[in-house]
Amino acid sequence: MQCIVIDDDAVSRRIIGEYIERTDFLVNLAEFDNAIEGLNFLHSTPGVDLIFLDIRMPGMDGFELLDTLERQPQVIIISGSDEYAMQAFEFGASDYLLKPIAYPRFYKGVSKALRWMRPPEISGELYLKKNSALVRVSYASILWVESMENYVKIHTETERFTLHFTLKATERHLPEGMFKRIHRSYIVNLQHIQSIEESSVILQQDGETITLPIGKAYRENLLGSLNFLLSK
Repeated sequence: MQCIVIDDDAVSRRIIGEYIERTDFLVNLAEFDNAIEGLNFLHSTPGVDLIFLDIRMPGMDGFELLDTLERQPQVIIISGSDEYAMQAFEFGASDYLLKPIAYPRFYKGVSKALRWMRPPEISGELYLKKNSALVRVSYASILWVESMENYVKIHTETERFTLHFTLKATERHLPEGMFKRIHRSYIVNLQHIQSIEESSVILQQDGETITLPIGKAYRENLLGSLNFLLSK
């Protein structure tokens, strides 16, 4: 995995850099002492698989950086405090490492990130929490996902699930070739799109027509994912 380290603590950067060098499946592409330079690198350099990211930094904090990324790599938070742990996992962080970080704990975290990198099977499934139960849901049955501030609502063919998760974090758990972000607030299952209008997609749920908006920034990426023929 190709990594970068973003942390304003020089000692922490040095330790993480040494740990990366000791780990055969990691490559250290770059290190930054502020989030803005790290963000510029991420936008200009494809192929970053993993970010080691501090939270409290001058100019831009770690969460602000993640919020700007359309599709983020794996992220491991490195922090001197556990106060941001819940928010980190809402942003889809693979792990949360408290400083000082011992190498065995570091290795456990990067191994977890490596497992998360492997794309789920299109024919697979995931478990969603509903009340006190975990309900098995196939990817194919999910129609769309919508953002509701600090929650997401997942609409399936038969049920709806409301989860305390961000849309960006949810997107990481869905097969990229099957689901596409069409708007800052919506992800759709491409297999369930009935038609596409100029600024909306049409789906069907229980015989009801569902119209979802397409954001201008997402339209080109959506169309590039589809196989279609155009008449003259």
